[in-house]
Amino acid sequence: MGKRVSQGVEKLDRQKYRLWWTDPRTHKECSTIFYGTGAAAIAARADIVASIDRKTYVTPSKKTLGQYVVSYLRAMKLKDDVAPATHARYSSLLLGTLDEHLGQIPLQDLESSDIDAYYLWALENEKTRKKGTDGNLKPISPATVAKRHQALKMVLKDAVRKREIRHNPADDASPPKQKRPEGIAFTAKEANTVLKACYKKMDATEALATRVAFYTGMRIGEVLGLRIHDLEGDKLSVVGKILEMSGVLEWSPYPKSAHSRRTITIDPMTASLLKAHIAEQKKRRLAIGKAWGHKELVFTTPFGGIVRPNTLSGHFTDIVRPLEESHRISTNGATFHSTRHTHATTLLRAGVPISVVSKRLGHSSELITLLYYSHVLPGDDAAAAEVIAASGI
Repeated sequence: MGKRVSQGVEKLDRQKYRLWWTDPRTHKECSTIFYGTGAAAIAARADIVASIDRKTYVTPSKKTLGQYVVSYLRAMKLKDDVAPATHARYSSLLLGTLDEHLGQIPLQDLESSDIDAYYLWALENEKTRKKGTDGNLKPISPATVAKRHQALKMVLKDAVRKREIRHNPADDASPPKQKRPEGIAFTAKEANTVLKACYKKMDATEALATRVAFYTGMRIGEVLGLRIHDLEGDKLSVVGKILEMSGVLEWSPYPKSAHSRRTITIDPMTASLLKAHIAEQKKRRLAIGKAWGHKELVFTTPFGGIVRPNTLSGHFTDIVRPLEESHRISTNGATFHSTRHTHATTLLRAGVPISVVSKRLGHSSELITLLYYSHVLPGDDAAAAEVIAASGI
């Protein structure tokens, strides 16, 4: 037993004290060893009591970061807080190498220096599954590490809110700066060249799906998730998309409150082509019978299966890359998502209001559209100068 020097402060040895207090959560007596002067020990104990009064006290725990992440993701899934695809993305960001390097660290011991060390390791050592032009696996991008940081920061913010930790160490970490990617878009002439090549080298279903993407700005999963009853006259209802989770393809609906849920007007030619495609598909479906997979989908495999987004995207890239290498088109590294960027930039350059473009793309706000596409109107500032000069002010 040591010598009591103040309430909750016991001297054990020279410059060594034990601090006592009652945990407000468990109502159990807690203690810790403090090294320093008697006055400093008394002050340290007073800080603990003050944190209890302010309701910022954190119960000592040996729970690791990995354990907390697992429980956080489980709660997110059980409460259905996010879409399955979003949950899968968070799981991928948090349960890979981040968990391997930081998961065993006690949550309350985690420091920003630990997080920074992991980010540096990832940038220097981690590889993706994609190969570069030299045949070697590509290194992980700073953008991916930045996304992991945002996910980790979100989890630790929850831990602060639940008083598992006092401070979010991710706030003090230094992740790579995440640059806003500038989307690659085709000119109208290039888009026409690409689409003609798609009709020559793709099967009819994939080629029409690509045309729909160009003419609507829909995401690849949304195009492949179109159902026959989503087409009504010259209107397409975008209410869901095809997702691939753990190798399994499924149609996933958008929540009724989501901005991605929208109606898009299509041109007469695209509407006509879709109707003809659906009529032809119906004949094939009747011929095949029960073996046909998904009779509600507009775009399917030859036996009615779901078209894998990566398959269509890969076929598109196989067609576009030779066009780029032969300089028949000016883009470099265009992907299927470039159809969406092409749609947006074409409309904006033609003077279509940003509000209309934003709704067609399914953005949550016009600000998002501006952030992505403000650069496509380089002549606007010059035009503004001309207008103000001609105004006679």
